[in-house]
Amino acid sequence: MRPGGLLHIATDVPDYAAHVQTVMDASVGWTLVNLVDHLPCVDGPSYRPVTKYERKAIELSNRIWDFEYVFNG
Repeated sequence: MRPGGLLHIATDVPDYAAHVQTVMDASVGWTLVNLVDHLPCVDGPSYRPVTKYERKAIELSNRIWDFEYVFNG
């Protein structure tokens, strides 16, 4: 990843969301720039399309976490 590159991670699995945050917080060069923690009834980020996995999570009424990290090099 070149400096300024963005990494987007979305999940509806609470343990995976916690793991992502733990790993990325410990990763050199990465900075969390946005975290959207939303319920299915609330619109998610407008910068990405809704995936088939997200549609399934919405049908199950699962909370969704959207992480956005930037690589600083």
